[in-house]
Amino acid sequence: MVKRKYGKIININSAHARLGIPGNSEYTGTKGAMLAITRTIASELSPLGINVNSIACGLTPTEGYRESNYPQEMIDFVVGMTPLRRLGSPGDYVAMAVLLASDDASFITGQTISIDGGLAMP
Repeated sequence: MVKRKYGKIININSAHARLGIPGNSEYTGTKGAMLAITRTIASELSPLGINVNSIACGLTPTEGYRESNYPQEMIDFVVGMTPLRRLGSPGDYVAMAVLLASDDASFITGQTISIDGGLAMP
């Protein structure tokens, strides 16, 4: 990317980056660190023509989600706290990833874009 003076880096993050979840400090802390890493790498690489952004996803039934065996009470709590009242689906993130990877996003860098049904609204 540096040699070509062009590139797109898209980090996949979590809504947890912007939330304080009791009993989840390790996960939440690492996701919060990714917010800072995205901004820092963007400040380093953007002058070289490389955009760096992140997508913060809401709770989404994926293989890792299924392996985590979340209690139904926790899932119901998260859905109840989410303004759109549902879990995410992998397809919810595709359009943003395609946009960020395209030339249409050439003026977007250092951003973490939340796609979480409104869960982590500021």
